[in-house]
Amino acid sequence: MVYRRSREEMPASDEEIRETLDEGVVFDFLTAPVAIEGDDRVERLVCQRMELGPPDGSGRRRPVPIPGSEFAMRVDAVILALGQGADLSGVPDAKALGISMDRDGVVIGLDASGRTNLPDVWVGGGTSVVHAMAAGRRAAAAMESHIESRSAA
Repeated sequence: MVYRRSREEMPASDEEIRETLDEGVVFDFLTAPVAIEGDDRVERLVCQRMELGPPDGSGRRRPVPIPGSEFAMRVDAVILALGQGADLSGVPDAKALGISMDRDGVVIGLDASGRTNLPDVWVGGGTSVVHAMAAGRRAAAAMESHIESRSAA
């Protein structure tokens, strides 16, 4: 996980950081993404090292780019976590697809893997990034098992 400020400026609780580390996440503090590169797929995340300047409007020290510090990380996926909401404009309406939802419009997972009532659809999430990552890991394992069982048949 790249983060443009230091741990001290990160708006996360110690518990969230501990849980994230327990999930196997490695932090690269004072690092900001600059570009995503690849040929027909994501291959590299170009980053730049940062240093802390004076405090900004939030009271946290403002990250300032260090000239000439750019470098590339080999990656096969990039997940942007830049806010609390999701842009679902390109996602089909779950209700229209026949996915079971509760009365608040939240997709219903049938078990801990996040499996839904549709055969090839899983759901995940949580109250924090860590919980969402754990749900994603469980769903990915279930999907892999599902694909392997279909391949064996």
